[in-house]
Amino acid sequence: MTVIIGYGNELMEDDWIGIYIAQQLEKRNIHNWQILFGGTPGFNILWDILGKDKIIIIDSVLSGNTSGKIYRLSYKELMDNTTYSAYTSHDVNWGEIIGLGLTQYKSLFPKKIVFLLIEINSTNLAYKTFSKAIDNCKKQVLSKIEQEILQISQSWQEICRN
Repeated sequence: MTVIIGYGNELMEDDWIGIYIAQQLEKRNIHNWQILFGGTPGFNILWDILGKDKIIIIDSVLSGNTSGKIYRLSYKELMDNTTYSAYTSHDVNWGEIIGLGLTQYKSLFPKKIVFLLIEINSTNLAYKTFSKAIDNCKKQVLSKIEQEILQISQSWQEICRN
């Protein structure tokens, strides 16, 4: 089973897009995906991912590119590129979390992790609010994220069959 975890901070404009997308996927209930909501738990993120086999993480990134752009990265690609791993509202960045997981909990670390990062526009203080740029494209982002997840899930199934 594919586990999808949406992360973000509901108190920061746009940053909660990962949670929003996960909520929308859960409402649609059209695939056999386990949906979890991660919030901003810092190093406690490890407890969300350890012991799971295949995970798709949906989170935001603020790198100055076009709002709504989606980046699909393996955890190795994410660790190699500080543009994507540096920004976080989780008190730690993804690179630190992955590094700790791989060194301290290798046997429990997921075999497959894919990050779907959504370029955001703003992290201003605003409870469950999107900037105009994200609000205008959130439906298209949801559709693209769902397509990405289907592709990822299918590729994992093919790998498992061989």
